[in-house]
Amino acid sequence: MVTGTALDYWAKHVDPEREVFQPTDAMRQGSLVDCLLTEPTEFHKRYAVLPADAPKKPTSSQRNAAKPSEATVLAIAWWDQWLLSNDGKEVVNEEWIETAHAIAGRLRADPVIGPLLASLPTKQKPHFWTDAEGRQCRYKPDLEVPGQKILLDLKKTISAHPLMFRNQAWKLGYDVQLAHYSLGYADRHGFAPEQTGFIAYEWKKPYNYSLVWADEEFMDEGFRRRDEAFDRIAECEARNEWPSYGEAWIVPPAWADVSSADDDTNLDDLGLEGL
Repeated sequence: MVTGTALDYWAKHVDPEREVFQPTDAMRQGSLVDCLLTEPTEFHKRYAVLPADAPKKPTSSQRNAAKPSEATVLAIAWWDQWLLSNDGKEVVNEEWIETAHAIAGRLRADPVIGPLLASLPTKQKPHFWTDAEGRQCRYKPDLEVPGQKILLDLKKTISAHPLMFRNQAWKLGYDVQLAHYSLGYADRHGFAPEQTGFIAYEWKKPYNYSLVWADEEFMDEGFRRRDEAFDRIAECEARNEWPSYGEAWIVPPAWADVSSADDDTNLDDLGLEGL
């Protein structure tokens, strides 16, 4: 409701025929690092690492072939046994595992981030509460240190440069998430966090990262947008209307200097004849 349209929200959360959510590879990679750092004892319960020398997974047509080749028969047998022994686990390849361990190692070695990670319990627990408006809420933090009144969230990002990450944080509504988490933190511990922010890291070498703290203005805007989103949801539910972008005027973008004659385009200069 914050980063898209009401129609987007309806399609994802309200539509009775909505598709089952499937996380993207980027999301799965982030969850892998999160698990290594915040719930290491759960890692082998959740993930199965596909060996590099595993045979190619047989297709449905290969499985249903009247006379499968010997190689196909062996591959089917290998996969059936491997999947049976790893039932219920998410399958990841060795490359992902190596990358996730490298990132985790970078963060643990940092003189500021490392001690914060070392203070975590071995398993994070979700917290449920009722907010001031009577809404049922839930959150599961990545990293909270009540002794220092700190609340942080891990974020996989294209660029961990603080300015670049700031743009991503705003576009994806991280301010709203952090505001919501801080309310859950306060309900769980009896006091609000004094420092909130993000540990941003990149998936590609050399695995750059940053510790980005949220200032008061960022948090205030997160609380405002959270309230605004809930108000919009309530209004849409009451009317049973979930609008998209609707009607608007289109104007030149802010970076376009339409008053300059130098910017005028001569169609004869474009060589469009015959197209």
